Amino acid sequence: MEAHGAVQSLALALGIGALITVASDRLRQPPILFLLIVGFVLGVEGLGLVNGDYLGTSGLLAIVSVSVGLLVFEGGLGLDRGTIARAPGAVRGLLTIGVIVSWVATALLGRYLLELPWDLSILLGSMLIVTGPTVIQPILRRTPMKPGLHSTLMAEGILIDPIGVVAAVSTLEIVRLTIEQPGSAGPLAIGGQFIVPAITGVGLGIMAGYLAARTLQTLSANNRADTQTLVLVGLSACMISFGFSEAVASEAGLVAATICGLVLANMARVGAEQMRRFKETTAVMLVGALFILLASRVDLERLADVEIQDIVFVACIVFVVRPLAVAAGTIRTGLSFRERLYAALIAPRGIVAISLGAIVAIELARTAALVVDTRPTLAADAERLETLVILVIVTTVTLAGLTAGPLATLLRVRAGRPNGVIIVGGNRLGRDLAAHLRALNVPAKLVDTNAANITAAASSGITTHMGSATDTRWMDQEVASTGYGNVLSLSDNDEVDGAVSRWASQRFGSRHVLRWRREKPLAPARGTPVVGTAMKWGRPLRHLLFQMDTGLARCATWEEAKPGAIPILAVDGEGQVHMVDDGETASAFDGSPPEGVRFIGVEIGPAPKAAAE
Repeated sequence: MEAHGAVQSLALALGIGALITVASDRLRQPPILFLLIVGFVLGVEGLGLVNGDYLGTSGLLAIVSVSVGLLVFEGGLGLDRGTIARAPGAVRGLLTIGVIVSWVATALLGRYLLELPWDLSILLGSMLIVTGPTVIQPILRRTPMKPGLHSTLMAEGILIDPIGVVAAVSTLEIVRLTIEQPGSAGPLAIGGQFIVPAITGVGLGIMAGYLAARTLQTLSANNRADTQTLVLVGLSACMISFGFSEAVASEAGLVAATICGLVLANMARVGAEQMRRFKETTAVMLVGALFILLASRVDLERLADVEIQDIVFVACIVFVVRPLAVAAGTIRTGLSFRERLYAALIAPRGIVAISLGAIVAIELARTAALVVDTRPTLAADAERLETLVILVIVTTVTLAGLTAGPLATLLRVRAGRPNGVIIVGGNRLGRDLAAHLRALNVPAKLVDTNAANITAAASSGITTHMGSATDTRWMDQEVASTGYGNVLSLSDNDEVDGAVSRWASQRFGSRHVLRWRREKPLAPARGTPVVGTAMKWGRPLRHLLFQMDTGLARCATWEEAKPGAIPILAVDGEGQVHMVDDGETASAFDGSPPEGVRFIGVEIGPAPKAAAE
């Protein structure tokens, strides 16, 4: 029966978790709170359909540890040299001074407010260091911030997870050692709990990452590096380094997974992007399933019976500890006072925090059974630590979801209307339009799967992204960066242009999206927005590209109306971009264009002699 319950619980957690995550992405809301609520409803105190404890203590702990390993591996893959170099100075302060201040302040609250023992207070402080990209990204997608603040919050969320995991699991091992073997817990033994996992994880992580990177380079040189092979090589390196590290030292696997991802990100130019995209899908499944499984085993009476000190503790974490950490970590950085205040008030916790809470509760429960005579309250204290982590997660996610937008408006840290243009299709038309936009000081970037088009655009100084624009998660996270709020789809593929138009219309609004289509397009599916400019002669885009190659058509910029010219974009006197729907200039301005507008589009016909000469 218990085996049947384990299968049932895992299957429902995976399926329902993924579904909730997809729905939350569509609503641009962090999925964490919804996942917790569903976990409580389906769990032991609700319908009883899901119970993480059916997996057994060892089984649940293994699933949580391996899942967190994959998540921090994904985080490591995002830490290439370019990302680290672009990270604002405030991030370095938050990851060093900010982490220390947060850890110490939380530990002091645990000791003097909650009256926990010193060892558990220090452990609690290490568990609440993290924030996490799974909760920050939906907020930033819904509420665009000024570039410096956006980069700081995003980079902190990605980079702090591995730091928090290593700090928490190392502290946990020290706490267990001091409780189980108090006489042997000297400075060398305690130091070894940090040093041995660190050295083991770093060494094996570097080795596995290096071998995987060399393997990918060899496969690429032999033209055998298909997507499936790339992904399997990367995942095998992660899991092998994780397994061997755990064999040497407990919890060293998480260090190895992080380092392995970091090495691959900086050595394997081929395959890193494909692995990131695959693991984003894996992360969606893992995050949803873990939250539901871990929430399902929580006794709701623990949440209902919280004491006033627990509520005050959570309030102090939100309104005292986080502001102190941000204030100390962002001194003399490029962030303004209002941006620092916003960062101080927005710090939702996510999947890593609740996973660490479960790991600590399970491990300390095992230890409590061995020392029931010397530490009779240890089991109850372990449950209390997990309860406090859940309270912090629920409170911070709820506050961030409700106040992120209004607070950004109040503090005036919202980004202005994003003006840059994302052009899907690196063909001749897309490259020339990007060049004309850049000449008017409008940011433009190209997205294409064709390596030749990407190379040609990059050689002209145009920002490029190589990948499929139909991968909307990748477009959200990698392409649609701060400052870009217009999309022009020129792929000459109806399915691609349709998918891009739907994604961009939902994210930026249909007035900021154009797709090149025929004069009489096929009837769209119900609910599909018809956005885009029409070719007046009703021919596919490839006909225009042929004319451009033969000199019978060209991109141009003009201020006065031109016969035989098709405007695509308009740039007003303030430098703002407007889309020209169906080639009608009035459509971009709801009337006659104001003075000082420059249009960018296509001229049809032989080039004037003066221009040709």
